[in-house]
Amino acid sequence: MNHTNKNTNLATIAIVGAPNAGKSSLFNRLVRRRKSIVEATPGITRNRLEAIISIDDNVQVRLIDTGGITVNSKEKIDELVYKQVDLSIKEADAILFICDARLGPTSVDYHAASLLRKSAKKVFLLANKIDDKKMDHLIYDLYQLGMGQPYPVSAASNYGVKAFLKELGKYLAQERKASPLKLKEKASQKEKVIVTIAGRPNVGKSSFVNALLKEDIFLVEDKGGTTRDSADIDFEYKDKTFALVDTAGMKHKRKLKETVEIFSIARSKDSIRKAEVVLVMLDARDGLCVDDIKIIEYVEEYGKPCAILVNKWDLMKGINRQDYEKEIKDRVRFLEWMPIIFTSCVTKSNIFDALELAATLKERANKTIQTPELNKLLEQLQHAHKHPMSKGRNINIFYATQTQGSPQTFIIFSNYPKLIMPSYLSFLEKNIRSHFDLLGVPIRFKLRQR
Repeated sequence: MNHTNKNTNLATIAIVGAPNAGKSSLFNRLVRRRKSIVEATPGITRNRLEAIISIDDNVQVRLIDTGGITVNSKEKIDELVYKQVDLSIKEADAILFICDARLGPTSVDYHAASLLRKSAKKVFLLANKIDDKKMDHLIYDLYQLGMGQPYPVSAASNYGVKAFLKELGKYLAQERKASPLKLKEKASQKEKVIVTIAGRPNVGKSSFVNALLKEDIFLVEDKGGTTRDSADIDFEYKDKTFALVDTAGMKHKRKLKETVEIFSIARSKDSIRKAEVVLVMLDARDGLCVDDIKIIEYVEEYGKPCAILVNKWDLMKGINRQDYEKEIKDRVRFLEWMPIIFTSCVTKSNIFDALELAATLKERANKTIQTPELNKLLEQLQHAHKHPMSKGRNINIFYATQTQGSPQTFIIFSNYPKLIMPSYLSFLEKNIRSHFDLLGVPIRFKLRQR
């Protein structure tokens, strides 16, 4: 059992610096897509983000974007960020220390430089926000940090980035010769199960991932809203690779106050849309809330395989699981097709079962249903429970066929498709799901005339 920072042949590169120096902009530039939230407000990146990138045609590295380093802050969240940065520095084979060249060296930069010198890691000092050669002179003040030659770059405009990557590539090539196990050509791409963990703020999503990894990879704080962005990490368990995506807590629109919250919710919805499987986490103490239902509606709308994790179950003394499950399923119709697992991140109860279920849900979602077997079932169902007459007409379903998986989609051919009742489709859906073992998988019907 391992995740990306253990037992890997990829070198690890960490981006470190003060808040708003441009770490996330550089991360996005190197990843070549907008993965971090970038806004002109310090402290937006809290959890670290990871990606595997190509430095050149042969070498790939693991890149980590960290939260901003602060000095003498008494905020608990800053202490947690500091721990994450320290962990990333310890894991890194090389560090990109990014400074705002327009500001010149700040007290935070000097503090960060001191930390990096103690780490004895290879450090590349990047003088960010230099847009062209006319601004190159701004690098000279940064020599005062004692971190060697600053590289003039602009993460926003891409100035100097290509030249710097060439230097980084040379260093990595030398390291590869000196220590072949640190780097490898083109990491093998094993098939992954992309699992998004969604839910309201403070239900335990980050704690769930940390419990799986047995490390405090993601920040956890008692108040909600610690996770601002969708953060993901690769994780291997029982010969399967999972891409675990920890999303920002999702609240109803009326409760959104900050611009960054709106970006966070949009990124969380995008993570649900791109997921292969979604685990929606509830707080057992709260039952099924309005915001929980809204999140589940997103999952249903996007047609994603899904399971419900009722977390913090260790706090529910003397409560019957079956009664609890029946109560929440009675509130929302489409919860009928979603399996429910009762978890605790503190005791680690059922958290690995949830991971194994996610892999099973992906397999179910992509299952091929043979047409003869499908139509044999439809014939049996119609014989046992024929569609009632509608507008004086007999409704017949002649045959059906699967057109795609994930979501499982079936075309149904009928003499009067527009007259087929939703209740009858629900009857067919329930029986198809049961017969073909599609629990946790959404089913779609397309009705056609014949």
